[in-house]
Formats: sequence, structure tokens, C-alpha cells
Amino acid sequence: MGRIAVAAALGALVGGAVTVGLIATEGDTPVRDPHGGKEAAAYAESLLDRVALPKGARPFSGALPQDLAGAPWRTTLDSTVFQHRVYSVSAPPADVLAGAKARGIAGFEGSPSSGSSGPIDGPSTMTYDIYGERRPPPGIYQSDLTLSTMARGPRASLLRIDAQVVWRPIRTAAEHVSSSDQVVTIDRTILPQPGRERPTTQHHVVTDRATVARLTRLFEGLPTMPSSSAGNSAPPSCPAIDLEVKFAPSADAPPVMATGTDPQCFWQTWRVTARGQPQPALMDVGTFLAAVTAAEG
Repeated sequence: MGRIAVAAALGALVGGAVTVGLIATEGDTPVRDPHGGKEAAAYAESLLDRVALPKGARPFSGALPQDLAGAPWRTTLDSTVFQHRVYSVSAPPADVLAGAKARGIAGFEGSPSSGSSGPIDGPSTMTYDIYGERRPPPGIYQSDLTLSTMARGPRASLLRIDAQVVWRPIRTAAEHVSSSDQVVTIDRTILPQPGRERPTTQHHVVTDRATVARLTRLFEGLPTMPSSSAGNSAPPSCPAIDLEVKFAPSADAPPVMATGTDPQCFWQTWRVTARGQPQPALMDVGTFLAAVTAAEG
């Protein structure tokens, strides 16, 4: 397979509206390969079934008001599917959302993020709660349910339930370390910052078999990271440090791609090239980065 190179971009998630589900490794145990769009769509449908409906709720198939014509928010990640259902309920909007919160949704956070919309100079006409799944299944990066309501007369309302599921891209055959790769090269560059005008570079060559084997095993266990139509991979990068990690048969392999990192950010995205070709980004909850840092001595 030649050589494989990874570079890390670390970013901290901001804001509370979105709950990101993580599929972390247990020690050195790899995460299974991800599902595709067809399975993600089926999973989104199954999430809609988890919502316990208010008493007397009936499916609604008529024209929707503008505020309920779409989900209140949508991610910009590419590998995403959306499913929704709409119901007519004989209860005011506030009671519908309060009842849903009291009943809870199996596997989802008990305290949803809330929001509303309406005229700039008037009261809210639509309110919604967003529930994030605590631990999505392997292959799913993020899954959430949004319950949106608006009045339909003085004593009734419409309830829209949206399921949003982001699946992880399939890891390519090239995105694996070859058994012939016996050397790991690590290059860490601390970029210029206020008060430090010149970058500082550290170069490490790891040949210890046990350390190389552990780094390889951890790398192989990383799940993929969805890309974004906005041109970015989530989460955002922290540009204080460049970190290159290169797997190769020998220490004289050519330079590889680098991207920003920051040790104070606890979410990491590793951008990967294999034989110079970009591969799907990989997600690390800190285990691989910690092993790389330890290997630097």
C-alpha cells in the first residue's frame, strides 16, 4: 500500500443547539465500518417511531403553514438524510411540547434545545425542541429529533417531527496502514502566535515496533468524519499547531500534507492522504492523538 499520511485539525464544538453523537473506541477496539444513505434513511424512520404521540394525534396531510413547511434547522454536512411526519393534535402548542418532554424519548437527551420563530415585531408563531441521541449506532455520526408546533385554532395545533441522521462515509481500501509500514514519522510545528513570531518545528522518527504497532492499531480504529457542502469538515480547526503523522516503510519517505492542530481542542479531525491522494477524514476522540504525543517522548 506504500505509505499513508495523516494530519490533524482539532476543533471545539460551539453552541448548544446540536448534540453530536460520538462513536468512540474502547481501548484499541476498532469501530465497525459505517452504514450508507439507505440504511441511514431507514434508521431515521425508526427514530420517528420512538416519539410517543399525544393522545388523539392524527396524521396530517394538508398544506402546511410556512413556518412548518421545513425543519427549523438543517446541518450542512453532506451525508445527511431527513425524514418527517406531521400530526394534528387537540391541544395547544405549549402543552404538546411539554407533554413530549415529560414522556421523554428513549435513547435521547432529556433536556432538549429549544427555539421559536415568528414576526420580528410580534409573538412567536412556531416553537420547537431539538433532542440529540445520546449514543448513535456504529456508522452514524449524528442523529436528532426536532418537534415543532404551531397553533391551529385556539385549542389545537400541528406537530411536525423531523428526524435528521448523518452517516459516516465509507472508509476506503487505501485508507489503511500496510503491514510493510514499520516507521512512523511525526512532525509538530508550533505556528507563529502573538509574542512568538517564528514557528518552532519538532521532528521525531519512531521505529520501536510496539509503539508503531499501537499507533497503527489506533489509527485503524478511527471512524470517518462527514464532509460539509460548505467546504469544511466538522468540527472547525484550531490553527495553533501543525501536526504530521506519516506511516511508511522507512524514514526517508517524502513530506506529506499538514493541517492545523491545537492541543487545547478536544475534538480532532485527521485529514488523510494515501500515496498523495486525499481520503475521507477520520475522527479521533483523543486516544490516537495522545498516543502520538506519547510517541514523541
